[in-house]
Parts: sequence; structure tokens; C-alpha cells
Amino acid sequence: RRGEGIVWMERALGLPSVSPMILNDLAWMLATAPEENLRDGKRALELALLAEKAVGGNDPLTLDTLAAAYAESGDYPKALETARRARELAERQGNKDLSASLRNEIALYKSGKPCRDPQ
Repeated sequence: RRGEGIVWMERALGLPSVSPMILNDLAWMLATAPEENLRDGKRALELALLAEKAVGGNDPLTLDTLAAAYAESGDYPKALETARRARELAERQGNKDLSASLRNEIALYKSGKPCRDPQ
């Protein structure tokens, strides 16, 4: 059903007003889908950058997605830098679950591996 979700979110991008949450969620799916045929690192990065800009660059969840998109695009130094920034913000906000998830993602990026959504 992930493929259907991507189709619906792409359609939502055509609406006059697009939520940063839709940009972020679609970017996450395109960057981390376990199914290779659904991943598109270039598109994920484009959408993640738009989402980050829309929320002002201080949202750890959006930065997490941006890091995953950088990794899927093969830019592991940027993925690592962005994930570390996201983790700092998550910790400052007391978001322990996101911080723990980012710790795991940082280890992936250090070893040159992309993030895959297990769901």
C-alpha cells in the first residue's frame, strides 16, 4: 500500500496549498521505502529541502527526513551532518524516541548505508 500512498501524496502536491507535512512524509517514503522500485533519492531530496524551508529548518523530524534523502542520494557527509543536527534538536526538545532513532541512523550514515523504513 506504500505505492498507493506515494501516488496520493504526489496528487496532493498539485493542490493550491501544500502542507509541509505532506512534503516531508512523501520525501521520507521516497528516501526510505524498502521496495527499491519506490525509492527516488533525487525527488526525496527536492521535497525534503522544500519541507525544511517551509518549517524554518528547526524541526528535527524534517531534518531527519532530509538526512535520509541525502543518504539515499549518496551524500553521506551531508546526511551525517543533518542527522546530527536533528538529533541535537530532538534532545533539546525532549524527544527521546526520535533521538534514539537518529542515533541508529547516524551509525548507518557513518558506515555509508542508507536508512530503510521497516514498516
